[in-house]
Amino acid sequence: MKTVITLARAAVTEHVRRKLVLFFVGMALLAGLGLVYVSLNQDLSANLIGATVGLATVLSLTLLQGMATLAAVAVSMNNIGRPFSDGEAMLMLARPVARWQYALGRLLASMALVVGLCFLLAALLQGVNLIENRDLGWQLWGHWATQAFNLMLLVSITTLMSALVKNPVLAAFVGFFVYTSSNTISTLYLYVTTGRVGGAFGAVVTALWYLTPKRLISPLALDQIQQSGDLVGASSMMLIQSNGLRIAWAVSYLVATVLLTFALVQRKEL
Repeated sequence: MKTVITLARAAVTEHVRRKLVLFFVGMALLAGLGLVYVSLNQDLSANLIGATVGLATVLSLTLLQGMATLAAVAVSMNNIGRPFSDGEAMLMLARPVARWQYALGRLLASMALVVGLCFLLAALLQGVNLIENRDLGWQLWGHWATQAFNLMLLVSITTLMSALVKNPVLAAFVGFFVYTSSNTISTLYLYVTTGRVGGAFGAVVTALWYLTPKRLISPLALDQIQQSGDLVGASSMMLIQSNGLRIAWAVSYLVATVLLTFALVQRKEL
């Protein structure tokens, strides 16, 4: 395990050296300053949002969540393909380092960076809540804890794609597509289970539903689904009603993705 941790630290240092981590941390801090300004300016805040909705809630479900998703793709799309193509992996694997240790180290580094960013965003938004005197509390932290796990899932999928293709942009695109398509597939599968869609198309949708990741639903997103009647979000809840089953499925998918990545890295040519 010491070898894996050393590799993870080296990968984090690599991202810092390339200014990737600093870029997203800087964006988060700028967003935090902007939120503080809007919160203190009551007239502007009232014009931008409703009386019952806080800035932290709005931005947790929109802009900042999108930024965290972009960060997850950015720190994982080069995990396997680029190091194997430019010779970096060869230098590391020439030492007493197993291939799975190398892959796991880079994967853990990306996950740690994403979790750290989610914690930073949650802390900034909690500060905004205190300024606005809103009692969001556990829902905000629950949202970003859920988001952190979901983005770890995205990191594992994008890393898997980077083990399949050399082009990091293609790996990022495919990983993001697989991750985001899960909600659409859930909606289509709901039509299959209710008998509104069948035949060959229904069989394809069913297969895709089992192959696509099952993301966790945060408390903030759950409130939004209940208030707006969002079919895309509600479909996942209707298909998997048990929170325990949803968590077990998500964790199993994450583990399976990581193990498949190890298998691909084991066979990948240097």
